[in-house]
Amino acid sequence: MTNCSSIERIFLVDDDDDDQLIFIEALAKIDPDIKCETAFDGKEAFEKLNTMNALPDLIFLDINMPGEDGFECLGKLKKHEQFSKIPVIIFSTAATNATIIKAQLFGADAFLTKPIEHLHLELKLKKILATDFTIPSSQIRIFSHQQFSF
Repeated sequence: MTNCSSIERIFLVDDDDDDQLIFIEALAKIDPDIKCETAFDGKEAFEKLNTMNALPDLIFLDINMPGEDGFECLGKLKKHEQFSKIPVIIFSTAATNATIIKAQLFGADAFLTKPIEHLHLELKLKKILATDFTIPSSQIRIFSHQQFSF
């Protein structure tokens, strides 16, 4: 998982149909060979993860979802031996310092602020896909709109 070419599968957990569609479209523009599966909440995510033939290389996880929210799901992922090594990127509009700190405490590898602009999402995804998550980091990696200037 050192660069985009080694990422084959992504799993997006987000209860918003539009956000899922925008994410999948942006990902397809970056690399149409990357497969993206989706789930609408933490419960469905675990059901799908437990039946996948091949586990995802990255998991993108929204925080605010009905039922099992993103933090609950993240906590379970990091405690589950089979899924604990999969890098998890929190994908949320709730980008407060407290939320980012909580995401780090729960074991997230990165925090991606949901952008308003499609172009920003593509740029952020390219940067994430080029990140080597096998290199340990003492801090959560943050991908926000402040990183990009036009």
